[in-house]
Amino acid sequence: MTLLSTHTKIALLESERGAVVTMSPATSTVTFFRGSPRRVANRLRTRVAAIVRANPWLAARLDDDENGELALFVPPDARERTLFAERHDIAISHETPYAALVDLAFTPRDYASLVEALAPVMCGTSVEVRGTAKPLFQVSLVSCASDTYAVVVSANHSLLDGHGYYRVYNMLSEGASVESLDPARKFDLPAKMVAAMHNERSLLQQASPGFLFRFITAQV
Repeated sequence: MTLLSTHTKIALLESERGAVVTMSPATSTVTFFRGSPRRVANRLRTRVAAIVRANPWLAARLDDDENGELALFVPPDARERTLFAERHDIAISHETPYAALVDLAFTPRDYASLVEALAPVMCGTSVEVRGTAKPLFQVSLVSCASDTYAVVVSANHSLLDGHGYYRVYNMLSEGASVESLDPARKFDLPAKMVAAMHNERSLLQQASPGFLFRFITAQV
């Protein structure tokens, strides 16, 4: 109730509150660059701040609303919150160099090592962050070996779908326009999707026990 009186609520679609989405890991990308991270840190910090000013809902938190349903809550000071971090405490191993990615010589072991190293800058699942006020969107600058750095962008799956993620992600590019996106969900859209499929509901929409069991097993 305190959140309702101080924050702006954004209701979520039923699917965004469902087990499949709330247990799904955040959408995250790691983009490698050659050069000194010191040269881009301030530019990236300024760009992320501009994106958040235009889209304060990116600073939202996940919590229960008055009906006990998961919802987004945008704080009144969202535009002042920084969702950018320059992480000097994270080191990506020299065993996963930029050249290995370019040459497509990146092994599953390299990938697992990279994921483990970058875990501190990945947003949590909705189940993990519910009621914790942990960030649902964050951009991190991580130094690598051999004059290389990585930009890590992570967004909770209940906050952004894949399409929305890349609309925000593309705003990070120098010269790209910073847009204000409308976070309000279109609650009539799920019914229209089912109607377009002649009322045949997908496995994701049905979320049958068998489907959920296979999904949860795969996550574990």
